[in-house]
Amino acid sequence: MNVLFVIKRFSGTIGKDAVRDDFGREMRLAAALAKWHKVSVIAADHLGGEFFSVSMHGMDVHVVPFSFFKIRSFIRSVSFYAKDSDVVVGTTHPVVALLACLSRSGRKFVYDLRDNYETYDLSGVPFLRNGFFARSLLRFVNNLLMGKAALCVCVSHSLEEKIRGLCRSSVVVENGFEPLFRPLSRAKCRVSLKLPKSAVIITYVGHVSVERGCDVLIDAFSIVRQAFPEAILLLSGKVDRGIDIRKPGVVHMALPERGEVVAAINAADVAVLPQPENEVSRYGFAYKLMEYLACGVPVVATSVGDVAVVLRDYPECLAVPGSASDLAERIVFVVKRKKQPDFRRLVLPYSWERLSGRFSDALGRL
Repeated sequence: MNVLFVIKRFSGTIGKDAVRDDFGREMRLAAALAKWHKVSVIAADHLGGEFFSVSMHGMDVHVVPFSFFKIRSFIRSVSFYAKDSDVVVGTTHPVVALLACLSRSGRKFVYDLRDNYETYDLSGVPFLRNGFFARSLLRFVNNLLMGKAALCVCVSHSLEEKIRGLCRSSVVVENGFEPLFRPLSRAKCRVSLKLPKSAVIITYVGHVSVERGCDVLIDAFSIVRQAFPEAILLLSGKVDRGIDIRKPGVVHMALPERGEVVAAINAADVAVLPQPENEVSRYGFAYKLMEYLACGVPVVATSVGDVAVVLRDYPECLAVPGSASDLAERIVFVVKRKKQPDFRRLVLPYSWERLSGRFSDALGRL
């Protein structure tokens, strides 16, 4: 089967380049799927306006300029490659998915919903940046796409439940982890990052923002320090203006290399996922949860969406969303616990190979 993925090149939140950085759910799924099918990718470049093609993981990847004023040329590019495809997958943003759907040349259309489709905006479209009209238009576009799609791929069970009745067929394909994320020596990782050998270290990796619950995490950390006065909160990621990280014991590291991120997770006594309850976390599937668990470190996460499903057998690791005191209590308990659970069995179904196999089976049923 020939499968064409149409994606956005740059992430809106952290600016990662899906092509140059070989980053993101879409690239991982497409690359894993290429083991069974002929897969091509078109990446819409709305920032640099570049035009080039590369070969990656056995796939042809085409970067195509994209803007409000280049929609027609973008559609022509997608239509050209869609003619040789059996299935066109639209993903990363409803606008990109809509153009993929319009350009599919009669091929089957698959809509990959990697998070809650209702939380997107139209910040790159003149006169339609935000507001009621923009939200209403996006809601119309999403309903149209789900109605046109032969298959909707949902990143979580909660999202599949949300769209039930809006599409003909659906399958859950969560976010996975790369083999790079694996257990390493805690002592060696601390040495490599110049961290204290004996201090209690709490790690959070990701966007440091209120939307990700980092304000609650920092408040919880001040409570944790009452039990462990020399504790360190290790943060890595873009820091929003609304977050004050100039607190005793809080350390921020850039960690530009993926291997350094793996070391930061493995250096931890506990890795934390402090998501609040909101429209993003309720229907998404946090990348970091699988990466934490794949490293085999103790984990504390807020009980939101599918996180509660993954960790249902470990209620002591689940904190109340938005509660700094409960989050701190769980962290202290997990640090003090003598025997830590082995989470590696939990992540086995979430390798990209297995997830792409589920995707492939769903495509086969089309």
